Amino acid sequence: MGRELNRRSFLKKSLLCCLFGSMGSHLLPRSTRSKEIESPSSKGLDGEAMFYERGKNNSVRCRLCFRGCFIPEGRRGFCRNRENRAGILRSLVYGRPSGLQIDPIELEPMYHMVPGHTNICVYTASCNFRCKHCHNWSISQSPPEQIRAFRCTPKEIVEEALRNGCRSISHSINEPTVFYELMYGVVQGAKNRGLLTLCHTNGGIAKAPLLELLKFMDGVTVDLKAFSQKFYREISGSKLEPVLETLKTIKGANKHLEVVNLIIPTLNDQMNDIKKMCRWILGNLGKDTPLHFTRFSPSYKMTHLPFTPINTLEEARSIAMGEGIEYVYIGNSSQVTVFSGLTFIEKDLWDRLGELLPKYPSLSAIAVMDRQENPCFYVYHNPKVTAVEPLNRKVFEDGVSVQFDSLNGIPRAAAKPLDLEELVASILKWDGEVITAHDYDALRAEKKSD
Repeated sequence: MGRELNRRSFLKKSLLCCLFGSMGSHLLPRSTRSKEIESPSSKGLDGEAMFYERGKNNSVRCRLCFRGCFIPEGRRGFCRNRENRAGILRSLVYGRPSGLQIDPIELEPMYHMVPGHTNICVYTASCNFRCKHCHNWSISQSPPEQIRAFRCTPKEIVEEALRNGCRSISHSINEPTVFYELMYGVVQGAKNRGLLTLCHTNGGIAKAPLLELLKFMDGVTVDLKAFSQKFYREISGSKLEPVLETLKTIKGANKHLEVVNLIIPTLNDQMNDIKKMCRWILGNLGKDTPLHFTRFSPSYKMTHLPFTPINTLEEARSIAMGEGIEYVYIGNSSQVTVFSGLTFIEKDLWDRLGELLPKYPSLSAIAVMDRQENPCFYVYHNPKVTAVEPLNRKVFEDGVSVQFDSLNGIPRAAAKPLDLEELVASILKWDGEVITAHDYDALRAEKKSD
């Protein structure tokens, strides 16, 4: 009979799978890899928290997110990451990222902020929401002492991004609000070194810390989980109003903003609510705010629910476009993610590409628009994938990315048609670095000469 796992052992094994499995390229700074793993109680690594007030009897009131937690001495806030020590609120995850992960920027998702570059993502333990459907629950729903972490300063994170040729640093996977002080130090250092900065948030942050953060932030992706108070209260253990205020604040600060709505069958897939949400986005954020409808896959406490039907995602996209939102995407739906500006490219080409890719399980494609409204294809090849997978981090691990833009790779009506079979064959054989459409002719000539 095998040894029974207790909860802590199970969480530890789950985290190791997340850190070293198929989610992407994980690393820690070279200068910190030899450093010991530290517990949150270790001296000298936890930093004093920002945005809190001191009260009587060494109590404090946290002002970082919408909860405004009252925290007696020796206790923690709802997020588990902020602890009152002798009347001083401390961050237990400052200088302790659980991982640094390198991915294409599109995986945030962030489609319209300089597409086509690599991004390094920072994450820690815990969250200030309690989403029952969370895909990263083993990290987001655990306190810091149950999650493996490494000593790593904001400066070292910035240096690691530069060493790996990343153009941006994001804060995602778990809610970045709960490691605000670490993120704040990283984005300050990143801007000084010429890097782009972004975060993917649930939107529950309070206005004052958000405005301070936005001084150093280039782009934000916000999860608008539903347009229903009931959903936020019963499924996420949170509130809708703070998220809407966060969205308006980001827009008012003139920062790049993209919105994600994960559609979960029976919970937030009512088209009337989706239409109301789209009208709110149109009226408060503008028609040019990218909107991503993403597919739910059973996870955490919602394994009894099915995958989101593709036609539900397509109907939501049609509603959003009908309301006037210009850039609407479907995510996690198949090996082809369609974008809203389909009229900007040869529809026949995109349709043929969609028909061709299922024959090659190791290939995935995504289409995006850059800031000059030039459509781009990104075709990814990962030989480790042996079955058709949703567009997720597995696709990009040890893979090859080939970009084709409208001026060079995608044919117009008068241009010579692109041989897709030949394109696929070339990508499958290619073992070099990321290439652009400018290199396609050379690649094709090289493969023909082999």
